[in-house]
Amino acid sequence: MSGLLKERKLLNVPNERATVILKSKLIEYEPGNAFGRWLLPGLGTTVCTVDGEILEKGTGALVGRMQGRQTVSIGGAYSIGADTYICKRVADDLIKEIEKRVQPEKRPNGTLGETQEKQSAMP
Repeated sequence: MSGLLKERKLLNVPNERATVILKSKLIEYEPGNAFGRWLLPGLGTTVCTVDGEILEKGTGALVGRMQGRQTVSIGGAYSIGADTYICKRVADDLIKEIEKRVQPEKRPNGTLGETQEKQSAMP
């Protein structure tokens, strides 16, 4: 998952302190079987479920919680390898959710940092 976070510039920049921690936990994984899916849809289903929590680094306070789940329940030969790519898809889903939640905090250079409130001069 850290590779995907780096690709999307969601990891802290060198020389800057991290303000949150992402904890992830594999809840359910079943490698399934492409031949079983070919015989009968639902048989041989590949499943991956991951829970994620975003915690405040200093206090450990919960900032956000999310869950990603992917299944491959039908198919035959074209679904071979689902056991190798399904967890990457779940990680990608979790990171997309993180991106949605932190989007307002992105800097113009694409990195993340604390939001700064704009002060307007009141007449």
